[in-house]
Amino acid sequence: MGVHETLTDLFGRLCALAKADRRRALFGASQHEWFLGEVEPDELAAVEAVTGPLPAAWRAWISEVAGVGAGPFYGVQPLPTGDDVAALGQPFEPEAPEGEPLTGCLTLSDHGCGYQDVLVLNGPHRGEVWVDFREAGGPVVAWYSSIEAWLGAWLTYGEAEWGINYLIDGSASSETPAAFLAQVGRSLAAVAADGKDPILAQYPLPRDKVHQALARMALTAGDVLAAEAAFAAAAAVSREPEAVRAVGRCAIAQHLEEYDAWLTAADEGLAIRNLYWSQQKFLLGERANALEALAMWDEAVAAREKLSEHDPRDVPAWIGVAQIHCRIGEFERAAAWLRRLADADASLKGQPLADRLQAVSGGIAETLREEGDGPRADKLEAAIAAEAARP
Repeated sequence: MGVHETLTDLFGRLCALAKADRRRALFGASQHEWFLGEVEPDELAAVEAVTGPLPAAWRAWISEVAGVGAGPFYGVQPLPTGDDVAALGQPFEPEAPEGEPLTGCLTLSDHGCGYQDVLVLNGPHRGEVWVDFREAGGPVVAWYSSIEAWLGAWLTYGEAEWGINYLIDGSASSETPAAFLAQVGRSLAAVAADGKDPILAQYPLPRDKVHQALARMALTAGDVLAAEAAFAAAAAVSREPEAVRAVGRCAIAQHLEEYDAWLTAADEGLAIRNLYWSQQKFLLGERANALEALAMWDEAVAAREKLSEHDPRDVPAWIGVAQIHCRIGEFERAAAWLRRLADADASLKGQPLADRLQAVSGGIAETLREEGDGPRADKLEAAIAAEAARP
């Protein structure tokens, strides 16, 4: 957290991160879904009748600034109710290092696996955030000196995690605010430079991915030299250095619009022996993208098909095959390919074929219309209707 950041500043970062995480890809986001719920005054009064006034920063965060829900790990826990409120007045074992019991600890968030962050409400450690690892036979230890430090560390971690999830594969929206991207860059740099933060030390982000995300940030700024240095740093800490170098060459060639070099880099990467499955998938995608940039449509179709075979659960890869067929006027082949996807999707089992085809078409026709290509959209819809009528 920055030295002068207030709770309002931290809340602004939370809101920006929530808006940018469209896929709910960050840890815990699929559970809390970035939802914030209000704390009712009577809930707060019931807790403070037992504990006395909550530490000011936490009281303000949950009752005035943010509320409960979206937050570190699986989210900020609601205030306890009923019999759980009375337990807040009991000593929290084990003891603090100096031998004094921690009294009145309020659960803040759940890491999963029984781990929890707790806020100390009384005594010399009042206002500190401690972490409880006892479920796995571990200790209860000091975690952060304040609520602000805890929230700031989590946001820095989450912003860096966003960079890994959205910058490396190019899935960040073109409308992502520049201020948010700048904050992501600062967080990535902080993570790359500091492995001592408690959250980062407990749950380290892959360092090669951190450097790759920094490289993508540099390319966004047009700084090819910085990108090359960041990709080199990523390769130096990766278990697959040659593959990372190939990925870097792909990214830089794409940025420079040197599409032949992009294709060559992807092919060289795919020729590396014993590639990890995920790295192979990424380079297959790079090869397909390069072929599309070169307008080598037949080869691009084959590359997209190979990508979908590599990961049959990757629906966008399947949709990509149909999109290329549409681009080159092969609407019947696009519809036939979509039927394969519809037949393979277990979640659509039992539905009429026409409904399944509509579900998996991925809005291709709508996208074509938005691009001003109504005739192609009409032809695709006609081909899908014809495919649905086939036995």
